[in-house]
Amino acid sequence: MPSPIRTHVQELLDYFGKCADCDYPASASLVTHRYPDGSVEHEIVATCGLPCGWCAPVPMTPMARPHGRFPRIESAPSESAIDPPDEQRRI
Repeated sequence: MPSPIRTHVQELLDYFGKCADCDYPASASLVTHRYPDGSVEHEIVATCGLPCGWCAPVPMTPMARPHGRFPRIESAPSESAIDPPDEQRRI
C-alpha cells in the first residue's frame, strides 16, 4: 500500500483500557490515514501510561456510551463529527 498523504491523530478521552503487558491504565488515539487513491484507514492505538513501552492497536473500550462525539471507525469522519456545531457543544 502506498504511503498516506495525510494522517490525523485524535486522542480518545473516553478510552479506559489497560496495558497488555503490565495492566496499568492505557491511553488511546484514533489514527486516520488518507491515501492518494482516496481510501481511508482508521485504527485505534493504545499506549501504556507507564514507561514499559507497550503500544498496540486495540478495540475501543469506552466507559460510557458515545453521544455522537467521535466518528465511527467503519467510515471516514465527517467534519461535523470532529467539530460539531456550537449548539451541540453543550455540556
